Amino acid sequence: MDGIEQLPDATLKLTKECLSKVFMRSKNVVLALENMQSNVVGILGRLMLYGFAKFFDCDNVFCTTPSVGSKVILRQHELEFTNKTIIVISQNDVFQHIFEFLSRRNGIKYYFIKSLEEFNLFCESNDISKPSSASSSTVKGSGPVKPCDVCNVFLSPKSMARHKRRFHATADDDNPDVIIKKGKMEDEE
Repeated sequence: MDGIEQLPDATLKLTKECLSKVFMRSKNVVLALENMQSNVVGILGRLMLYGFAKFFDCDNVFCTTPSVGSKVILRQHELEFTNKTIIVISQNDVFQHIFEFLSRRNGIKYYFIKSLEEFNLFCESNDISKPSSASSSTVKGSGPVKPCDVCNVFLSPKSMARHKRRFHATADDDNPDVIIKKGKMEDEE
């Protein structure tokens, strides 16, 4: 959640939609590494400030140190989250190693995503509202992302053309290979 105030409103809106879909069928958990700037109260405050609090139960917000964090995750996972798909949004590689271990140990599906933009891309490419839609591969850094010139949602270059066709374009009735965008005729890339 670092730097969240600098994200475009369209990205935050899409993130809320994704969290809502995930929350409808599972639990959302926040696990933060404790440092001078973060503690449980600060994390809950940020969740409330940006409108994300409704997607998290306060019992599922943890703030811990790296050494204790892995033990908390393992214990909580074994008690409550077995046989689940886990989506981890973190820039911290410690969490990636913990969840890779959990995946091997318990045979769970997990996705490691490094930013909210990648999470939005994940939700867009997988229909997250359906329980059977998740694949078992790990989503890692997909390379550089750039904002869509229409809605400012951050996407990888691979997903940009599909996103524009899906959300910002209509086919020309006479020529289906040409799309109409922002009142102009353009050939599809």
